[in-house]
Amino acid sequence: MSYYEFASDSGTGYGSLEVFYDIEVEPGWYWWPCFPGCLPDGDAVGPFQTEREAVEDAGGIWDDLSESNGAVA
Repeated sequence: MSYYEFASDSGTGYGSLEVFYDIEVEPGWYWWPCFPGCLPDGDAVGPFQTEREAVEDAGGIWDDLSESNGAVA
């Protein structure tokens, strides 16, 4: 599980989304709006083939030049 920031139209980050892999319901990567240590703000969206696809679907920041790929926390 990783946390990423949503990207605004200007490219700056705001808010938080959690990306996780689930094997119980339907295998794949999912995302939902969620801050670290808090309950999710909605239902999980997915499944996606990769973590990157889930982050990009959510409108999150994925930075190929960053070791964390945009992850926060």
